[in-house]
Amino acid sequence: MGKTSRQAQSIPPPCLNRGLNGLRGLRGLPLTSLPPLYRSHPLCPLYIPPRGQAQGPVPTHCSHLNGLIASCTPFVFLCLLWLKSLLTSCVLPLPSYLSRLTSHRRGLGGAETDMTYLHNIKPEVRALRGYHLTAFDCPIKLNQNESPFDVPDSVKDEILRAVRNKSWSRYPEPMQMDLVKALADHVGVDARGVIVCNGSNTLVQLVAGVVAAPGVRVVIPSPSFSLYGLYAGIFGGRVLEVPLTPNYGFDLPALCRVAKQKNARLIILCSPNNPTGCAISNRDLDNLLSSTTALVMVDEAYGEFYDQTAADLLPKHANLIVLKTLSKAYGAAGIRIGYLIAHPDLRDEIIKGKIPFDINVFSHTAAMAILNHKDLIAKRIAFICAERERVFQSLAQRDGVMPYPSQANLILFEVAHPNAVFTGLIERGVLIRNVTSYPMLGKALRVSIGTSEENNRFLDALERTLKKV
Repeated sequence: MGKTSRQAQSIPPPCLNRGLNGLRGLRGLPLTSLPPLYRSHPLCPLYIPPRGQAQGPVPTHCSHLNGLIASCTPFVFLCLLWLKSLLTSCVLPLPSYLSRLTSHRRGLGGAETDMTYLHNIKPEVRALRGYHLTAFDCPIKLNQNESPFDVPDSVKDEILRAVRNKSWSRYPEPMQMDLVKALADHVGVDARGVIVCNGSNTLVQLVAGVVAAPGVRVVIPSPSFSLYGLYAGIFGGRVLEVPLTPNYGFDLPALCRVAKQKNARLIILCSPNNPTGCAISNRDLDNLLSSTTALVMVDEAYGEFYDQTAADLLPKHANLIVLKTLSKAYGAAGIRIGYLIAHPDLRDEIIKGKIPFDINVFSHTAAMAILNHKDLIAKRIAFICAERERVFQSLAQRDGVMPYPSQANLILFEVAHPNAVFTGLIERGVLIRNVTSYPMLGKALRVSIGTSEENNRFLDALERTLKKV
């Protein structure tokens, strides 16, 4: 009996949760048909106090209501009990239930939530802001450096037919070796040094996971892609940011100096860089690789828009890691395919931290098909590079606009009132990227290169916006 009574003290009558509709099934039943939970309530005539506990007096300030409760059918008993709990919460507070209910509701977003359980999350993670991107609904979308060209319908049909004929009930290979070989042949590298993952962001996380640890220094130019520092910090690494030059180029002497003085284990370069568009030449990269024992990871997500690739230095430098992706130049951001190239011995260590089976049947099939259309891809890359030059020259001719040279499919430019310009473009249906929160970029915006029509819409909207700012 004692166990039943303790439960009754913490669980409220169902009418508090489900209202009177939940009581209709009790109408006309004798009082003895009440479940033990309700018969154990102190105001029920059949209530028997727990062993060793005397039955207390019924509160006198509700004597008439208490009398009705004690002499009614189960249906009326629970209805009146529900009414009494609303009117006299001081008499029937149900303290333990309400306490838990309040705590639960606050836990869904209330300001007073008990957050002590969050101490189980690493302090390095709790200190981070995370990666966020605000969504805007605009017909012209030039904010994420995507290709303006989708995969052709004929290629999509080819992919869908192939996927339909494959088994979906079986796991794929831990890493599909035919795709590894196809990507290695595509860029002319040793397949033994290639790792394929679901997007190059996953590879950034992978390398950070096998290198970064508490006390390990990771050198990153700043401003650059924010995920580098985010992942290094999550794994406990100490991020050392090296500012770009005033013209937003890489400061190679400073990178070499900091890496050497701080005994860094990892240097991460985005080349061409997001969000500035600057790139490191192979000559400068060769000097950097020769000056350090640290691993140097070059993220070439935008490499197809530049006339040099760090992959050419792989035979000479065993401490070089190159990342590439199909998301930008190949117009396949939706299938999430990225790959890493390194010395085979280094690759064999990095792959130990890789999640197996991460390339699904669709992505694998789509990547293999897309790689068969190199001529179309090359044509689209040439178009984007030509449009980049046209947009740059147009921006350079406008008063109050300072564009910076780019080797990527993006252009960084500065204006006097970037937030107002950003908002004005949205009002005119054009979405670009506001990068004013980045270090050094307090007056900067970034625009992706789109189709000729999209670029013209951007330039026209910018001109009209500048006139009103």
